[in-house]
Amino acid sequence: KRKKVAAAAPVSSEKKKAPPAKTKKDPNAPKKAMTAFMYFSTGIRPEVKEENPELSFGDIAKTIGKRFKSLTSEEKQKWEAMAQVDKKRYVKAMESYTPPPKDLSSSSPKGKKGAGKKKKDPNAPKRPMTSYMLLSVAIRPTLKEENPDASFGELAKLVSARYKAMTPEEIEKWNKKAAIAKEKYQVEMKKYKEKQQQAAVKEESSQDEDDSDSSESEDKASDSNDDSDSDSD
Repeated sequence: KRKKVAAAAPVSSEKKKAPPAKTKKDPNAPKKAMTAFMYFSTGIRPEVKEENPELSFGDIAKTIGKRFKSLTSEEKQKWEAMAQVDKKRYVKAMESYTPPPKDLSSSSPKGKKGAGKKKKDPNAPKRPMTSYMLLSVAIRPTLKEENPDASFGELAKLVSARYKAMTPEEIEKWNKKAAIAKEKYQVEMKKYKEKQQQAAVKEESSQDEDDSDSSESEDKASDSNDDSDSDSD
């Protein structure tokens, strides 16, 4: 009797689903509600700045954070009430808000995601940051420490509020840093392009040599065949 061979387990043909693509933020969507601290910070920042003109931007942020933490429950009620009103405004606005329909025609076909896009050279110089980006990177850790419960969007609002409240002298400080970064980028980009051109010329020259060697080999082979035919005659 023949032994029965156990059938192999079927291989699953299901592929892991790719994570959904991030949708663009609708500019007409209701603005998110501000927190009590955000209202407090916006309200007393001019006062703190006037009382401490020698303090840096980061020191002012720390001072505001300490003042908020030292508030009594009664003192916080004012700012919490403002936050509650804004939260109700946001909830009500969201009830009547209709997000725009997804544009399916703009999505890339399956298997051709990113087709036609030029790959970024990892060795290319990184683009310089603007004055606002430099400020954001510098103060975001402090804001995060002062507002551990704040979301990414709320932190972005705080950064924006701080930037708008800056004096022309403070903004000029970050503009100078951005200008230095831009100048450095331009120098590095010039060197990078020169290297790219040199590499292209070298590759083209090498290709010409290969073509020349190949042509000479073909000529020698042809001459050898002609000599062989002559000897046979």
